[in-house]
Amino acid sequence: MPSERPPLDALTALPTPRVWSMLVTIFGDLARNPEDRIEGPTLTRLTEGMGLKPEAVRVALHRLRNDDWIASVKSGRTASHGLTPHGRRESLSASRIIYARQEELPVGWQLALLESSDADQKPSLQAEGFVQLLPRVFVGNGQARVPQGVAVFMGDTPPNWLSAQIVPADVTAEYETLLTALRQTSARVADLQPGQLRPLDVALTRCLIVHHWRRLVLRHPYLPPALTGAAWPGHLCRAEVTHLLARFQRPALHEIQGT
Repeated sequence: MPSERPPLDALTALPTPRVWSMLVTIFGDLARNPEDRIEGPTLTRLTEGMGLKPEAVRVALHRLRNDDWIASVKSGRTASHGLTPHGRRESLSASRIIYARQEELPVGWQLALLESSDADQKPSLQAEGFVQLLPRVFVGNGQARVPQGVAVFMGDTPPNWLSAQIVPADVTAEYETLLTALRQTSARVADLQPGQLRPLDVALTRCLIVHHWRRLVLRHPYLPPALTGAAWPGHLCRAEVTHLLARFQRPALHEIQGT
């Protein structure tokens, strides 16, 4: 029988997550299908394994129900919880960024020049993930759609100052911290064999990895390697996350709830 415990100290040493945000991660990773529901006792075991207090989890569930993100159903004294249609749509939209492999994402970059600093196309560019450099100048990935009336120039090798300007230093520093934790976790699980961990512990490990990655990668538009450099810690984190999630593949809910 599985008996090992995953070595999670590098992940649990990262900043304590907001409880409601961790619940968004748990349901978005483990229960994204319309029929998926997580039983209350299972959710308790998962959140306790992350060091979250039961009262804080109850408050967070209440908040997410009010936000139309999670719906709860009681059967006797036990509740089960699942994503609402709104929560599912938002989770699936974010998952395209969270779970994408680097090779599935655009590589090149482009520069967009507006006619004036108050041009109507600004919101459209920002919605496509462009980052504003100057009042009339934006940069974005090479496959982003550009509205009519915007001059477009495809980028080549950018100067170092440009890469530094579009990535805030505090974001890069947080990626560096996460990268260290992910690499330590990878090293410590290298000798674990499939089946050595309980499905509940696999789920716990996945959710911690996904959460700390999600809270960073959704804070900024996608920045391709050609713009930031392939050695930017954000891209290196994505590679580590991809590797770890392949090792800790998502268990079925019935397996988690049976352990």
